[in-house]
Amino acid sequence: MPRPPLKLVGVVVTRYHLVTDIRLGTNPERVWEALTRSDSSPSWWRRLREMEVMDEGDERGVGARFRHQVGTPLLYGVSYEGEVTRVVEPSLAEFEASGDFVGTGQFRLRPSEDGGTDLAFTWLVATPKRWMSLLGWVARPVFVWNHHRLMSEFAKDLAATIDADVHHVRHRVVSRRDPGFYRLSSGDE
Repeated sequence: MPRPPLKLVGVVVTRYHLVTDIRLGTNPERVWEALTRSDSSPSWWRRLREMEVMDEGDERGVGARFRHQVGTPLLYGVSYEGEVTRVVEPSLAEFEASGDFVGTGQFRLRPSEDGGTDLAFTWLVATPKRWMSLLGWVARPVFVWNHHRLMSEFAKDLAATIDADVHHVRHRVVSRRDPGFYRLSSGDE
């Protein structure tokens, strides 16, 4: 049974469940290190305009809080704060986001059959800005295209910083009619 529409500040929001699957030609440990080193992101991801670490969290990074300002292919910026809520090193990190979008993000790493790394980056988010929600039914394809392009660039920049090949980047939009639309993958599917 689908959830009722989420309301934030009296506005019905537009929800997105976006997944980017990336295969990189290096081991998961190298990918994990690049993704979790808080001091390195601004230098390797061309779209990350500003990053502020507000709290380092515990020894695994749980409780870490950060603020990102990201430039997008459509030339508008998004700003969000995140808090790491779950870490299983070196294979899973989940975080809650708030700001220009609200919801949950997850990256999951697995060794691939060819000795590389399969990285699945998932966003299960909603748009709290009134204009984004009001135009969501029309703007959805544009926002999705923007996200896919942003994540393709993310994959290229990540690969370059760890000197690895990008074997593929695939994007999926989970349908609102899909029973898994309102939850992140457990990884067992």
